[in-house]
Parts: sequence; structure tokens; C-alpha cells
Amino acid sequence: MDVVQGMTLSTVQEDDRVAIQLEGELDFASAQRLIDAIEDCLVEQTKVCLINCQQVTFIDTECLKSIIYMKHNLATRGIDLCIEQCSTQVSRVIKMLGLTEFFQMPLTLQSEQAASSTPRSFI
Repeated sequence: MDVVQGMTLSTVQEDDRVAIQLEGELDFASAQRLIDAIEDCLVEQTKVCLINCQQVTFIDTECLKSIIYMKHNLATRGIDLCIEQCSTQVSRVIKMLGLTEFFQMPLTLQSEQAASSTPRSFI
């Protein structure tokens, strides 16, 4: 587990998947650490990198820009980067910026989360 400027980050490697659990605030101060963590946990057989944002309380555009950069970068290497189990705060920012299609998230995300207390996964 790694703690940087209000962000807690932990990683788990499972077969061809890497899961990154994020907690706290994701902002300019933590954006580079997130990029480094993604790069550090990849192995040769990695095909999918999942970023779990269920416990994220704040995300700014700098951190989203870093995730977009990594999604493009990893795609050129045959690795799919996905955000899953978004908190209401993260899904609201993604929706406001018009990135739901980019992250393949349903447009009704906010109303679905309000109707259900069960976290949803988006790939």
C-alpha cells in the first residue's frame, strides 16, 4: 500500500490482470504517482489494468488526463485500461466532461448508482 498526498493506492496482480485500488483524493499532486504505479505493476502477460475508484472522494482533470494518457499508452501495447466501481464523485466528473463513452460507462450511471447501493463495474 502506498500513500501520497491524500491518495492511498494498492495493487494486486492476478494472472493477466492488474487491479489498482484507489482511495481518497486524486489530483495534480497524485497524478504522476498513479502513472508510475500503473507502469510499475505491469508484467509481460498483463492484458487488463483495472482501476477501482469506489473509494475516491475527489478527482480533478489533471488526474483524469493522466488516466486518459495511460489508457492510450497501454492500448498501443495491447493492454486495456478500465475504470470500475466509480464513486458518485468520479462518475459525476466523467459525465460532466463527456468521457462516459471513452471509458465505456453508461450515460445513466448517476441515476443507476442512486437507485442501488451495490457498486457497479464498468469495463
